Amino acid sequence: MELRSGRRLRSSGTAPIGFASAMELRSGRRICSSQQVRIPEDLGPDRISALPDDLLLIILARLRSIVTAARTGILSRRWRNLWTLLSTLIFHNVKYSSLEPVLARLVSPAVSLLEIHIPITRRQPDRWDWWEHMSPVEVYMDAGVTSLLRAAARLEPEELVFTIDKVKGSHVDVPYFRRAASIVLKANTFSAPFHMPPGVEFVALDTLSLSCSITGLDDLISRCPRLRVLRLKVPTKNYLVMVHSTSLQQLFVNTRDGTSRVDIDAPVLRRLSMSLRPYRQLDISVMAPMMETISWYCSYCYVRLAPGFGSWRLNELRIQMAQRQEELPSLHIDASMCSLSDPPQVADFRKEIEKHLFAAFSSLELHLITCGHDYGSLVFHLIGMHQIHRAMRRLNVIIPEINEKKECPTNCLCRPTKVQTILLIALEEIQIDGFEGDGHEFDFLELVFKSAPMLKRVTVKLSHDDHQEPKYARLYGLFRAYTSVECCVYLSTGEYMACIYD
Repeated sequence: MELRSGRRLRSSGTAPIGFASAMELRSGRRICSSQQVRIPEDLGPDRISALPDDLLLIILARLRSIVTAARTGILSRRWRNLWTLLSTLIFHNVKYSSLEPVLARLVSPAVSLLEIHIPITRRQPDRWDWWEHMSPVEVYMDAGVTSLLRAAARLEPEELVFTIDKVKGSHVDVPYFRRAASIVLKANTFSAPFHMPPGVEFVALDTLSLSCSITGLDDLISRCPRLRVLRLKVPTKNYLVMVHSTSLQQLFVNTRDGTSRVDIDAPVLRRLSMSLRPYRQLDISVMAPMMETISWYCSYCYVRLAPGFGSWRLNELRIQMAQRQEELPSLHIDASMCSLSDPPQVADFRKEIEKHLFAAFSSLELHLITCGHDYGSLVFHLIGMHQIHRAMRRLNVIIPEINEKKECPTNCLCRPTKVQTILLIALEEIQIDGFEGDGHEFDFLELVFKSAPMLKRVTVKLSHDDHQEPKYARLYGLFRAYTSVECCVYLSTGEYMACIYD
């Protein structure tokens, strides 16, 4: 048909392949017909499915999910049930009731990794159960979890990772994993305890990681003759952490409850990481003559009767590795002034710190919240300890700036005993961060100069930037009296001010 403009209009006939003919409705909307798009009949051979099983299993293993691997069965019959031959089995977000039937279908002759993460599922709580209203999380029974672990043990994995939230019941029986070189068990703190199989040796076990309540831990460790790495994040039984092993080389412990005793006997242990909170009185025994790396943290913040010295209270104690590999670890002590009506005995403070001094160190770092009180008596009380003043080469005193500062009276308990002169035969460097310029600070510095014959460097960082105040003139005068020692002064911003050195 020809239009007035001279253009010709083609009749609408059959629409081309891949397009649909249009039809207009009374409303003015246009719809397309349901004509199907033609698909070529010959797509060529399925080259991926023609690959051998070993290569296809590598492809499925890279998916890192057993659910995704099972869904590839819709591609063709060639892929169907191929996932049951995987040696790396990772279960994420799989329904709990489906796990055991799925494990029963697996026929892999050698499972290298079995990883089961049971997701946290929410449920509608019973209206009469007030506790579940606070935390409506699905709780699993111990018998069902035991049955699931037995199904997992049938596959004899070389590496097992099992994570679950809450288990209700008396205990969960963990079966014997004969080929397991690595076992990781994680559960909620308030779950039923895991009970390891008695009377058998885990001859292949190299790495054990437990983040759950467990019974018979010390007996289990004695039945692992090749155990090298042990990670524990568990509630302590009877407030006791006891690890005795002749093969253990790395130990990581993080106690969730209070601890009253730490007993470690590992002759070939090379790395130790410990985080604990004392429960009343704390006893420590560490026998590790070959230890090379240590990270030790003990918090007294939640201890009602923390050790103290006069009005000083012990908050934290840490031992950590130095930044340079060739240097020894450093000892960190945090203390603060408190207003206890009945302060702890002086002997308790010293005795408590001595319990932690089982590892060699070369520097002491003190974080002191003074509130304007004298800290020289406390520092010399600490460095007067035999293990400290004979090993300490570097002393760092950090005084954080606080808004509330009280005047220290003459009979204040911040200096309960008279400061005695101590020969600091190893001290070479001292640094004070937050120097206020009070009289007791000058007395402390002068006592350090007299007590440290090997002193080489003194660094003072002022708490205020007004270095022209008259009290700082006394600081420069003190430095000029010991010109054999390099003395440097910095502002609070870190700006270098002066250096006095002969």
